[in-house]
Amino acid sequence: STFEVHPGIDSALGASGIGSHATKSSFFSWPSASQVISCTAEGNDIRFHNGLAKVICPNNCQQDPESVALGASIHPMNSSVCSAAVVDRVMPTFGGEILVSKVAGLPSYSGRNEGVAASLPVTGDRS
Repeated sequence: STFEVHPGIDSALGASGIGSHATKSSFFSWPSASQVISCTAEGNDIRFHNGLAKVICPNNCQQDPESVALGASIHPMNSSVCSAAVVDRVMPTFGGEILVSKVAGLPSYSGRNEGVAASLPVTGDRS
């Protein structure tokens, strides 16, 4: 399997200014607690609940040489989650909360260069 990164739950649901009750009554079973992870945490390090995980990333992961993003939009499980979020432009460089979803693997993953962050292309399902 692989993963995708999404803006934090409040951002994804457009819940700014709406109470947390609206978030909890959505169609998905959202993970109840956020996992605080390091810049080098990979998809394999995340605890998923029904294919979803909420994580909190530190700032400036794109500057950590050990935090390597692989792929773009969909990432193999050995990709750094926080750097992938910066590359996919779902999280700013100063970190924050994101939603990670587990999805089916791909035969290859294209890279992307977003100026402040880049990801590497990968051939083969390196989950």
